[in-house]
Amino acid sequence: MVRLGGHSKLRPAEVMEKAERFFGPGGLGLQIAERQAARLVLEGGGGAVAVSAEPNATGSDVELVSREWDDRAQAFLGSIT
Repeated sequence: MVRLGGHSKLRPAEVMEKAERFFGPGGLGLQIAERQAARLVLEGGGGAVAVSAEPNATGSDVELVSREWDDRAQAFLGSIT
């Protein structure tokens, strides 16, 4: 399991939308296991990714916890910062 964190200029809702497109059925094919306003958990391929975003003064503080999708989680984080 890998925990990654960073900052994004996007609002939390935008981070969640991008995470769903990136990891979800239309992207990498993971299935949504949990969806909240600022938290998304996706599972599949023997692993899972949890994305959370909290607002800050310039956008969002983002945290990803990945199991078996570590490289893709890092790529996603890089795409939103």
